[in-house]
Amino acid sequence: MNLKNLKLGTRIEVDWADTTTHDSGWFAVDDYDFEMMAKATKMQTIGYFVKVDRGLLHLSMIKRQINDKFSFMSAIPVGCIKSVRRVK
Repeated sequence: MNLKNLKLGTRIEVDWADTTTHDSGWFAVDDYDFEMMAKATKMQTIGYFVKVDRGLLHLSMIKRQINDKFSFMSAIPVGCIKSVRRVK
């Protein structure tokens, strides 16, 4: 789905890779669970499209029906997005 074709307030589901997942401590490369870390970065967010700006997809979790006001904003780096689809 082309993000530029979305209209303000369109409800969408975004599959994306989180860039902030991390682990701490000391690990031998052979003992570290790289598969678990790869799975931990898979994210899915459902929200209302606000805009794409400065390389970020801006979503709102809440949309007020009477005057199209938005709340609980999120920003997802466009480069981390795997797929976007409309939801009802």
